Amino acid sequence: PPPPPPPPPPPLEAAAEVEAAPHPASPPPTDYIARNIEAAKHASRRRPASARASDAAARVLFGRPEPAGKLPSYLIDRKLELAQRAAEKAAAAMPPEVPPHHHLLPREDCERVLADIRAARAEVLEELDRFPFVVDTPTQKARHAQLTRELEQLDAAEDAFSRSKVVVADGPLPSYDRAAAS
Repeated sequence: PPPPPPPPPPPLEAAAEVEAAPHPASPPPTDYIARNIEAAKHASRRRPASARASDAAARVLFGRPEPAGKLPSYLIDRKLELAQRAAEKAAAAMPPEVPPHHHLLPREDCERVLADIRAARAEVLEELDRFPFVVDTPTQKARHAQLTRELEQLDAAEDAFSRSKVVVADGPLPSYDRAAAS
């Protein structure tokens, strides 16, 4: 007898239904990325106990109480020390403003001394104006020379005390009162 004929193929519509239907034994496909995102949202931000323990051990061993990102105190101290040394070096390189055994004269004292100098200068000029045009006698010549020297000294003193900073030796201020000098 001849072999039986093969069964007829199923209609096309039935084949599409078979392929579209999920296999009852296999689970649905898993979206691992979405699952990890959800797990990360609900996860705690704490570090594992082993990491926390190693941090505590490092603080005990190396003495690091400062949080990360903060300069250690020894570096801050070192920076301050270097800055102080640089300032001292710069100060040593500059000449001192006031030499030893001298002081800076306050502006009020300068004004008082300048007033005395100007008054004394006016007196010397008045006395020189009373001299005759021609000086003949040795006494007149000596007095004229003395008054001229005194006028030069008063001019130099006025220039010195007119400066913005006046440095004088420690001790009493010079007197330019002509009445006290006579």
